[in-house]
Amino acid sequence: MKIRVNGEAVVIAQPISLTGLLEQIEIDPRTVAIELSGEVIPRAEFSNVQVQSGDSVEVVRFVQGG
Repeated sequence: MKIRVNGEAVVIAQPISLTGLLEQIEIDPRTVAIELSGEVIPRAEFSNVQVQSGDSVEVVRFVQGG
């Protein structure tokens, strides 16, 4: 399955939840916001939403600063 993560082509073996995808790319789901093919996904739904072939995933990390 081919998807795009932050503009980069990624191949994954099977449909996977957003939580599973974040684990696979070693990102803590508590520290990001996700847009899946143009739709912002609430963090509470990460484990319920499946990434499908052709999807585009944008992962935005929270950065503290001042």
